[in-house]
Amino acid sequence: MFAIALPFLPLFGPTLRYTPALPELSADDAEFWRTVRSLPRRQAQVIALHYLEDLPVIEIAEILGTAEGKVKKHLYDGRQALARRLELEEDDA
Repeated sequence: MFAIALPFLPLFGPTLRYTPALPELSADDAEFWRTVRSLPRRQAQVIALHYLEDLPVIEIAEILGTAEGKVKKHLYDGRQALARRLELEEDDA
């Protein structure tokens, strides 16, 4: 049998991980996204996909495996909850 030399791999010690650089957010943006993360999971997902990824409702429905009507409902409910939690008036939204 032949022995295969393996490169030295430390068994203990720090693990190197790639952490992408994130852009600095303004205080208002940070508060907004903290509030989004506090929403029910599906509402937060729909808000993020719609506003961060700029996806239309039909694509969000396909990604999440749900009906377009449910995406619209989550988007509506999420917007209403954000407005209440951030104390926004309807004219500001």
